[in-house]
Amino acid sequence: MSYNVVTQEGVRTFENIDDAGDYAQAMSLRTGEPAQVFQAEIGLVAFTVSPTTKDTKREALSTDRMEYSQATPKKK
Repeated sequence: MSYNVVTQEGVRTFENIDDAGDYAQAMSLRTGEPAQVFQAEIGLVAFTVSPTTKDTKREALSTDRMEYSQATPKKK
């Protein structure tokens, strides 16, 4: 069975529901918008992933830290 993940950026198809869920969660955290996972053959919603306020704050902090660490040269 295959699954379609629908986000603002478009539709992506996965053969494994775990992969579809992981991708939906990552996209939802990145964009702050919900992502829906549909069964591709019948078009019914399998589940919807929505970030919580806590998740988006955590994602923003980790992104800020990553950008800071990339911009700061390491001491030798």
